[in-house]
Amino acid sequence: MKNFILIPSILIWFFTFGVSTLFAKTLSGSQWRIDVSDGHQYVFKFLFDGTCIYTQLKSPSGNEGKIYANCTWKQNDKVILIEVNNYFAVYSGIIKQGKIKGVMVTNYRGKINAIEGHRLP
Repeated sequence: MKNFILIPSILIWFFTFGVSTLFAKTLSGSQWRIDVSDGHQYVFKFLFDGTCIYTQLKSPSGNEGKIYANCTWKQNDKVILIEVNNYFAVYSGIIKQGKIKGVMVTNYRGKINAIEGHRLP
C-alpha cells in the first residue's frame, strides 16, 4: 500500500519540477577561484544562507590578500549570479563541467570583463 502512494507522489513531483531539479547541484558550501580578464583573481566561498566571502588573490589595483564579506549569490540550475558591494560589481555565469564561464560588469567606468571560475577542493 505504501508503494501505491509513494510511486505516484514521486512521479507527480518529478513531472512538476523536472529532471534538472532532481539532479541540480548547489554551490552552497563550495569555494571557487574566479579569474577576471582584467587581471583580478578571487576566491569565493558560497555560504548556505545566500551570502559569500571572497578573497582578492591578485589585483592590479592593490588590496591583494584582503577578505570581504559584502556579497550575495543566487543559483538557478546552471546559472549563477553574484552581487558584490551593493551592486558595485555583478558576476553572471553558466556552470558547466566543473567551470563557471560568464561576465563581470562593474560601476567602475562601466567595464565588462570575461570571467572563468574553477571549483577548489
